[in-house]
Amino acid sequence: MTTFHSGQTVWLETAGERCEILELIGAGNRGQVYRASFSGQEFALKWYSPGHLIEQQHAVIDLLIEKGPPSDRFLWPMDTALCQGVPGFGCLMPLREPGFRSLADLMNREIDPDFRTLTHAGMELADSFL
Repeated sequence: MTTFHSGQTVWLETAGERCEILELIGAGNRGQVYRASFSGQEFALKWYSPGHLIEQQHAVIDLLIEKGPPSDRFLWPMDTALCQGVPGFGCLMPLREPGFRSLADLMNREIDPDFRTLTHAGMELADSFL
């Protein structure tokens, strides 16, 4: 598993500039997510660990960046990143808003939202699928 340290930098392919790693904020089977700083703002940098489909995954992320998000409600990749000597690649994305909880948290009963919140979430999900 790839691990970056605070202060390490990665190269953003489209921007042609460096992005600084601030801290690890999550990890899973396919990689890690870091808080990163670029142009004076904080972003999420998702780093994909190398695997047998890494080239295809990179191509898919490039296509998503080219197409752009379907709406401003999506946390969409903005740029891809590489780091010399580090396997895999990354993508720069907006950070989730503070207090964000995932649909998985709801399904696992880790949160107990009120009826209004559930109704709003249901409408947003339906609209997103549309």
